[in-house]
Amino acid sequence: MTLPLFTLDLWLTIILDIVLWFVFHMGFAKIAILIPDRFFEKPIPDDIDPRPIQQFFLKKVFYVHKWKKFSPDGGAYFKEGFSKRHLKEKNLSYYEKFLIETRRAELTHYLQMLPAPIFFLFNPVWVGWFMIAYAILFNIPFILIQKYNQPRITKLIIKTRSRQNNAEVK
Repeated sequence: MTLPLFTLDLWLTIILDIVLWFVFHMGFAKIAILIPDRFFEKPIPDDIDPRPIQQFFLKKVFYVHKWKKFSPDGGAYFKEGFSKRHLKEKNLSYYEKFLIETRRAELTHYLQMLPAPIFFLFNPVWVGWFMIAYAILFNIPFILIQKYNQPRITKLIIKTRSRQNNAEVK
């Protein structure tokens, strides 16, 4: 079997590539929004496991803390979305929701990479490989941002719960 499975005019192929990526990006984002929060809930430990190797790579190798502020926040593009650009509130329920939304965003970006092989069906092989590279290079930075933010938000949750527990004891 030779690829592509079918061929189109160059301009039509380019338009199809653009439209399909837009549909995949927005479609998986919308699907992720529809997934109930409970799917993303995990028990919060009493103490944070800092995962020093992961945090080392995110901070010292990828410098996530330096460039994440320049990335777009996809959560803001949907009415039902959740913006993760800045913390907008300082309370436990907001922090817990924020953590859930970082997990939702992470899943969204993993899902957005899955359809990349479809582009082999109607593009030359080299373009198919380019589309796989695009899917990885576009989504990995957003996954890294979520991996960077999750322990930070978890620390906030633990600290806030501790303060609330200490206030209740008094």
